[in-house]
Amino acid sequence: MDAQALSALISAAAGLLGALIGFAGAQLATQRTVAQAREQRRFERAQEMRTEVIPRLFVLLERVEEQTAWALDLPGRGTEWIRDIMVEVLEGRLNEEEAAAREEEALAPLQKELNEFDRQMKELKEYFLLHRIWLPEHLVSEFEAVMDGYDAHWPRVQRVVTEWAVRGQRFMEAVPEDVKALDEFLTQEKNFYEAGVREMRDWFEGDRLRREANIWSAARKVLAVED
Repeated sequence: MDAQALSALISAAAGLLGALIGFAGAQLATQRTVAQAREQRRFERAQEMRTEVIPRLFVLLERVEEQTAWALDLPGRGTEWIRDIMVEVLEGRLNEEEAAAREEEALAPLQKELNEFDRQMKELKEYFLLHRIWLPEHLVSEFEAVMDGYDAHWPRVQRVVTEWAVRGQRFMEAVPEDVKALDEFLTQEKNFYEAGVREMRDWFEGDRLRREANIWSAARKVLAVED
């Protein structure tokens, strides 16, 4: 092979090698672009879901809070009917059968409210389990801690509510001597109830508030809505 032919062959080989390198580089750049696009889409999808999931979790959590606040203040809401019925009994305006019917009617919405807490908590947990995949781990941990707190304290509240209702029913069946005795009993039972739910109240007004403040702060960062 003469020098001219060899030079042409080398030039052709160099051109082919350059083309191959250029093609490989273009392919690599394309792959990087596709990977970046996929990663960007994953991030956008996660943010889209977070803007839906996080507000919904706050709504469900707020409903549980409302039911808890209702239960903690039950004596304030749940003793007026006892006093009204018993005053009418003492004044001879209600007989025993009528008083029992009024009592049953008054207790029905109380039980409904307690059942509503269970329903709201179940809805919160189910939604959280289905959508936790979209949440950053620190938000998952804080939500779990709050729900664990409810699980730890709520059963005690339920027991106190049940015992409080039974004590009130027994008192009504015995019929107090006068309104003064009735008022003394209601004060006593309010103290009994408050002592029974104190642990829940301390958590609800203490650690629960701190953790929910952390959730709120973290959620604002995740959703990029910080002031």
